[in-house]
Amino acid sequence: MINETLHTFISVTKNGSFNKAAEKLSLTAPAVMKQMNSLEKSIGAPLFERTNRGIRLTPAGESFLKDAKTILRYTRKSIERAQIASGQTPHLPTCGAQKADSVHPAAPLPTDREERNRRESARRHADIAEAQGKSAEEIHEIFEKVMNGTGRCSKR
Repeated sequence: MINETLHTFISVTKNGSFNKAAEKLSLTAPAVMKQMNSLEKSIGAPLFERTNRGIRLTPAGESFLKDAKTILRYTRKSIERAQIASGQTPHLPTCGAQKADSVHPAAPLPTDREERNRRESARRHADIAEAQGKSAEEIHEIFEKVMNGTGRCSKR
């Protein structure tokens, strides 16, 4: 259900090259290039400008990146909601592309309203940190600080 190609696309854009993305995803560079070529073919538009110094997103690629992130965020949340509805502790399945960018740690299912509210707050903070491009370690730390009640929101 989770789209590996979208994870790969996002990794390529973050890393600026097919080779670096392949290394981060534990894939071969030809496999990453094949996925991206197939994605561009199915969309019918080039997503990358390929240069000898790496890749850059085309306007179509910029647009697609925003939507890809949204699709994956909604997918992650829908999986968690389904797991909660069935009485499970929320956890995301892992895949090769997701291991390096796994965002939210699985925590025990909250039993009271205060814990549920704290968990939702921690998720919102982690989502914001993810959108800001923070590392998985930083996001995990933010999540844990909010869950433990030691996190502070910065004043605007």
